[in-house]
Formats: sequence, C-alpha cells, structure tokens
Amino acid sequence: LKEDHVIQHGLVVDGASLSLALREHEKLFMEVCKNCSAVLCCRMAPLQKAKTLYDSVYLTLYNICFTSLPILVYSLFEQLVHPDILQSKPGLYRDISKNSLLSFRTFLYWTLLGFSHAFVFFFGSYILMGEDTTLMGNGQLALETQFWTWMNHFVTWGSIAFYFIFSLFYGGIIWPFLHTQDMYFVFVQLLSSGSAWFAIIIIIITCLFPDVVKKVVYRHLCPTSTQKSQVIMGGAKAPTTKYLKILVVFFF
Repeated sequence: LKEDHVIQHGLVVDGASLSLALREHEKLFMEVCKNCSAVLCCRMAPLQKAKTLYDSVYLTLYNICFTSLPILVYSLFEQLVHPDILQSKPGLYRDISKNSLLSFRTFLYWTLLGFSHAFVFFFGSYILMGEDTTLMGNGQLALETQFWTWMNHFVTWGSIAFYFIFSLFYGGIIWPFLHTQDMYFVFVQLLSSGSAWFAIIIIIITCLFPDVVKKVVYRHLCPTSTQKSQVIMGGAKAPTTKYLKILVVFFF
C-alpha cells in the first residue's frame, strides 16, 4: 500500500481469511483497513447470528398460528344478521351498496386505528416497563364479531391461550436440539411481575376504550338498518346483551 502509487485502495476478504487475520494478525489487518477507502467482508456467518428484536420462533409462528385462524374463521362464519332476516328485508343490502364498507373513509379509519394501537402499545410499554416491551394485545377482532359460534370462541380465545401455553412450554424447558434459547424463562419471569400485568391491563384498556365508546355512541345516535335489524332479531334485550358482551371483551 505504501509503495503503490494508486490513490485509493479497496480490500475484499472472505470468511476464512478474516478469521485468520483477526486471530493472528489483528494489528496488521487493522492497519491495512485504515489505509483502504473501502473494506468488504464476504462472510455470512455473522449475519446469520445477528441478535433480532424478537425470537425467530415467535416471528415464524405469529402469522401462522397466533393470529391467522381467528381472521380466517371470522371471514367464513361472520353474519351481521340472520339469513332469514336478509330474505325478508332485502333493503338491508343498501348498507353495503357502492362498496361502502370498502370506501376510502373506512380504509382511513382502520389505518388510523392500527397506527393508534401500535402507538399506544409501543410507547405505553416503553413508559410503563422501560426497555422491556414483551407485551401482547388482542381483543379487537372480538369487538367486531356479531355472530358468535363455537368455532369463533375456540379460535379467538384459543389463540390467546395457545400463545401463553406455547410461551411457557417453549421458554420453560431447555431444549437440547436448539443452539440458543434467548427466551428461556423470560415469559415465566414476565408473568411473575405485577408491573407487567398492570401494564398489559392499562394498555389494552387504553387501546380498546375509544373503540367501545365509538360503537356504543354510533349504535345509539345513528344506527344503520342492519343494526336495527339486529335489535329486532334479538328482541328487546339485544342492545343490553350486545353492550355487555363488548364490555366483557373490553375488560378481558
């Protein structure tokens, strides 16, 4: 490098050479790097061993097991009103005419709702628990479900139960076939903390409270034809029952 008249130099080193250089010629290697304009290390092992924010098993199972089934069952079994009511009152289809449920206003509402929930969960966890943000939230889908079947109950509450059971099982045992277990005893330690439970309850209530208020106010002040039919279908006690369900899910 000192004898060469080229103004700029670049260094490309593979994994084996890098290991040898750092192990036996660290000072010389660092001196060479300082005299180079660019240094490229072609080594994939450090990238494969990098410390992701969440455990890879949770990242893999989140969309596969923890959240997919409730959405799938909701899309297949949800009914705003009974089919017999729809046949006797075809005018109810006006509530969804011209893709009203897919309008930009609806899209904007759900987008802002998602951002607000993410904001509350992230900063709420950060404020209440410092750097420990291992919290989970659920319940929004339960607020939107009108037609409850055993399948809805099973996958909605079962997904929450499965998350806790899996976390206790996965993090409570030393598995010999795993190279690293970053989540070992983490979940057990979390559940043994009173501040963690307090933070979970406060954050969930903060997230869902505006949704509950919006549903109750809209149903009282400007109910749609579909919502009026739900009251007729369920009888005089239907509104009270619906609000009680919402409150139960809200506090759950």
